[in-house]
Amino acid sequence: MQVKAIQNQTLYNLIQDLRHIVLIQLSKNEKNDHLRQAVRFDFETSKPAEILELIHDMDQKAIQNEQKYKLQKIRRICFIDYDPLEEKDKKLEKYLQLFSNEKTLAEYKFYCLKEGLNSFSKKYPFLMLNNDDFENIEEKKKEAPKDSRDILNDKQKKVLYSYSQFPFEIVEDVLFLGNVYHSNSQMYLNDLSIKIMIDFITYSEEDTQKIPSFKTEKFEYKNIPLDAKQSVTLDFDEINKYIEQQISENKGRVLLYCSNGQSISPAFAISYLMYKQKMNIQLASMKVFALIGKVNIAQWIYTQLLVYKPKY
Repeated sequence: MQVKAIQNQTLYNLIQDLRHIVLIQLSKNEKNDHLRQAVRFDFETSKPAEILELIHDMDQKAIQNEQKYKLQKIRRICFIDYDPLEEKDKKLEKYLQLFSNEKTLAEYKFYCLKEGLNSFSKKYPFLMLNNDDFENIEEKKKEAPKDSRDILNDKQKKVLYSYSQFPFEIVEDVLFLGNVYHSNSQMYLNDLSIKIMIDFITYSEEDTQKIPSFKTEKFEYKNIPLDAKQSVTLDFDEINKYIEQQISENKGRVLLYCSNGQSISPAFAISYLMYKQKMNIQLASMKVFALIGKVNIAQWIYTQLLVYKPKY
């Protein structure tokens, strides 16, 4: 049973992916913050059957989501601890021994967080929660009348925000890929230190008036209107050079987005990888598709991408 050590950025992207993943946090210290949706399990004090039952329950929920949202089937388990973990870390031995005897886990891929949760939490603090956050929510549920619309307090907002889907980080600390919902949230943008937005949505005159003013006032904002159903000639080099220029001048991170984050903007994330990291179309596409999980790039855009030759 092989375990692959992954970096902070990879784990961040894995938990934005709507497909199945089980996060096993090795420490059960109630005083420390923990990663959202992580199962805290201490092998020394808990029964092995408990974690197998949890994994089975999560597997059943994954099957329901795959059927409902037509998602690709994938099964993943990632071990995390406050300290760095390696592929052959002794802390993992008992877990791997337990899992190796379970036929139902044969199709799972196993990962461990190489840099440790202490490092991860510094980079992505908005994904970390503590027991007080959840206790506060449970108390609120008991207090609130069943027929009332309770106003969310700060702790509730924190938990809901932590569990939301953030933009994917395509190039570490440089390029993010998302949808219009991400672009309209100053919390997402500020937490990820995004300063530049490239918007590929085509707006009507009426819709243009609805674009939040903060985009042009507080960010470097550029609209490149494209329609997934209407073909035009694209200049990927011009857009890639614009991204490079903005990164250099504004010293900030870039968000590429279209309405759903699937039909247009992923193509420009692929072209940027081809331009900046000199990947071929297959490798760049594979990286972006693997991160997002569900992609439906407009055929006319991907056709032009297939013949794109970056000019340096």
